[in-house]
Amino acid sequence: TGGMVDKPGKSPDLYHTCYALSGLSAAQNGVSGVSQVVVFGRPSNLLCPIDPVLNVLVGKGDWMRKWFQENGTPYN
Repeated sequence: TGGMVDKPGKSPDLYHTCYALSGLSAAQNGVSGVSQVVVFGRPSNLLCPIDPVLNVLVGKGDWMRKWFQENGTPYN
């Protein structure tokens, strides 16, 4: 139950919920994760920073880049 929709009257789905939360994370944390954090409401509303290119948590994107570099597969 719950989630985001793309049009009124539609059912919530994971795709739109994921991208809405990703956009909110980018807005809260800044694109590079280094700008001032902005949270409306309670501090518990803060989302973890994401890598906006990969749409994964920042640490997961770093892990993926490192894995590709160590395994001889270039990642650009």
